[in-house]
Amino acid sequence: MFPRRISGAWLALVVPLCLPGLWLGAAVFTPSVSTARGASALVESDFSRDFKKALAANDSAAMQKLVKEKASDAVLTIVEVAESIAAEPSEEKEALHAALRESWKAVHKTEFADKVYRFFSSVNASTKKNLGELKKRYDSGLSEWENNQEKKDPQNFDLIEAKLRDLVDYFDQEGDLYHAAQCAWMCARSVDEMLRESGADLPLTYKYYAKAVEFREKLDLKDATFDEATKRKTALAGRGFDKKKAPEAPPQEPGGAAPGAPKPAPEAPVTPVKVPLHFELLSSFDAYQRPTYCADDLYEVWNALALVKKDGNKAAFLQMSGSPTLIRSGSSEVRIDVDGDGQGEEKLPITGNVTPVKLTIGKGDQARPWGFLAVTGIQQDVYQGIQVNLAPVDEQITLYTLGAASVVGNVNGVALRLIDETFDGIYGTTPQTYGFVGLSKEVYQPDFDTLVVGASKHARPYSELVDLDGKWYRIAVAGNGKELVATPANVETGLVKFVFHGSVQPSTLILQGKSELEKCYFDITDAGAKGLQLPVGSYQLFYGELRKGKKKQMQKCVILPPKSPPVWGVRRGEVTTVELGGPFDFDFKLAKDGDKLTVDGKSVRVVGKAGERYERVWNCVPIPEAGFRKKGAKGKAAKYEKMPKVLDNEGITKLGWDAPWSPLDLTFDVKGQGAVEVQLVLKAHDFFGKIESNWKE
Repeated sequence: MFPRRISGAWLALVVPLCLPGLWLGAAVFTPSVSTARGASALVESDFSRDFKKALAANDSAAMQKLVKEKASDAVLTIVEVAESIAAEPSEEKEALHAALRESWKAVHKTEFADKVYRFFSSVNASTKKNLGELKKRYDSGLSEWENNQEKKDPQNFDLIEAKLRDLVDYFDQEGDLYHAAQCAWMCARSVDEMLRESGADLPLTYKYYAKAVEFREKLDLKDATFDEATKRKTALAGRGFDKKKAPEAPPQEPGGAAPGAPKPAPEAPVTPVKVPLHFELLSSFDAYQRPTYCADDLYEVWNALALVKKDGNKAAFLQMSGSPTLIRSGSSEVRIDVDGDGQGEEKLPITGNVTPVKLTIGKGDQARPWGFLAVTGIQQDVYQGIQVNLAPVDEQITLYTLGAASVVGNVNGVALRLIDETFDGIYGTTPQTYGFVGLSKEVYQPDFDTLVVGASKHARPYSELVDLDGKWYRIAVAGNGKELVATPANVETGLVKFVFHGSVQPSTLILQGKSELEKCYFDITDAGAKGLQLPVGSYQLFYGELRKGKKKQMQKCVILPPKSPPVWGVRRGEVTTVELGGPFDFDFKLAKDGDKLTVDGKSVRVVGKAGERYERVWNCVPIPEAGFRKKGAKGKAAKYEKMPKVLDNEGITKLGWDAPWSPLDLTFDVKGQGAVEVQLVLKAHDFFGKIESNWKE
């Protein structure tokens, strides 16, 4: 009904929807297809530049020489150009790929380039969408794998293998054999004894090499990677690891200790703990206090799925690769198509109450349980203080949904629960940022999964590093949520204290690590004067919330970092204080047109002492007064005028669902005043108290 999220990587198409007395805007999103170096904006490598020069000169010999001498670069370019054509076709790209195919076939005598071109030329919109999501995960894993080639850190290799193992099958299912082969190759190297001093899994290594060889054979790609994978596969089979044989004992080194002589105790190896996980559907949104904006009674800002009559009465979770389709099959009936045949196999109850929905996602051995909470709107609801009709009508039915899929396990006696908040069917997803409704222009809010530790009722953000009952672990989820890999980590820590100046203390305040800690997120809400131990490193503000009241009377907002966020350093044995809150100020923009000076209402936002932004204020939108004076004058403005706001359905119909989240524009006549400056004043607010902004010209 109203858009929940928009990001730079998503295209929003606004579709008018008709409800009694209302015209609404629903966002339909189509993910773009990305590649390791960008599908539509190819990076010019030395190979591609030289090849294009030879193509422009119609020099076949030069093109074939390049493809022969720089075969690995040619392989990557063949794949990238084909992907780019699938995303944004052009005659130039078509001519380039035709020359690449001709040169490859002339030199290497295989069908590889032709097969890649045929595949990417034939992918449909659904496959493009799925591949786009898979490539984001592939790019992340590739970057980590490359960064660990020099360090050869066994813990990192375990995490990389856990993140990439599912992609082998996912890419295969979508028909992208090249990236399936690449994932299998990286997984093989991550668990092979050739790159790690300890913890190798040679039966698993054999399995991955066999996959890499299989996919490359199907592609007719007999390159250096194929040769190396074939050699290692054969060598491991010769040692019996194709039959899951136990690793061979290493031979005694010459000059070693005599039989029976005491041996020095070796340093205990760090062994990853592999924990089985099982699915549990959360039956309500209040089982845990979750650090996400939507996890409360206010379904009006949950993830909205609009099943619109003129668009076929269908909707899907567009964050999820291969999402099931929701189909409206009656005036008050919705069914879920889980197998992609266009028919709804599972009925979704429409009762007017919040309903837990359990279903199966994925195909074949990737099939797994998943679920969410769903509810429909009512006729007399309230949206930012305005009475609206959100009930189903003939033209559409809107389902408001909240994440409820979770997996649970136990790491050395500590219970864990991971919650899929992001609707992608994956646990521990890298956070993504979106332009949710209620945010000011060019400000984005993160969407992230959460983690419950032990008997706590307060969920944390999912983090690569976690403190489990005083012991630190590096974690990763594998097997589509069927397994957690937890590796004990030796972590140096420092003490962090949190001070917030305001009448309402944050319910959530999350810091994100930088550099090596960029995948680590810690909620410091309860740090207070006592403090909280965090890994040594640098941190910046990631996300926070203020909340007051209960149920439908709840007031809330998010706390987001400024464009240039402050950085706090945590050092071993030292105390770091994170200080936020008041004195509060207003950020706003002005526009002058002749004698008219306008305060841009949508730009008005509260900011704190560290530049942090207080966005998406619900049930208590700050509506300040504005006044102006001559530039450089002293004292108050001669007169302050309260900024207008949306008061009713007519205002929403005219200005959209985003309008009630901020004041409306206020225009002054400044004829004959010369240069002027403006101040915003708020006499009292439930979160921020009294605010008198700085003067702005």
